[in-house]
Amino acid sequence: MFFDTLQALCDEKGIAMSALLDQVGMSRGNIARWKATDKPPKPATLIKLAQALGVDRKRLELSLIHISEPTRLLSIS
Repeated sequence: MFFDTLQALCDEKGIAMSALLDQVGMSRGNIARWKATDKPPKPATLIKLAQALGVDRKRLELSLIHISEPTRLLSIS
């Protein structure tokens, strides 16, 4: 989930999530929305957050991938 990944990155970098949002000019209300829902941020937002954290944006994008069903191997005989 996006919120969990962002929180982990903030912890890793030693910055509060609210301070990160202030730094990139975003409302702190985004924290509550990301925590309560699974609505992903816009691509431009991901880029801003990744740049502010000094990480590749792919680290944030990977948190948006959801696997809804287990992968099953099919055998055809």
